[in-house]
Amino acid sequence: MLRLRSCSQQLNAREIILYEAITQQANALYGYNKTSGEFLGSKYIGFSNPFEIAGMTTTADGGLAVCGTTYVAGAFREFVLFKFSRRVG
Repeated sequence: MLRLRSCSQQLNAREIILYEAITQQANALYGYNKTSGEFLGSKYIGFSNPFEIAGMTTTADGGLAVCGTTYVAGAFREFVLFKFSRRVG
């Protein structure tokens, strides 16, 4: 199953569009320049447990914070927070 979600963010002084692709193996974030459509990079998260992104936001230092939930052992719901540095890719 593949689900897609997108949002627009200001990151590194650029307007970017982030796409989240959810597969059975992992979640992938794909970044594109909103103006030119240029592919900026990708990041894979949530390999070992099912992961669902609840929201994404930029941080004060120019990075990206991604929050969501995961299910440990398929039953125990846990909140997660990923913090990525300014570098995309």
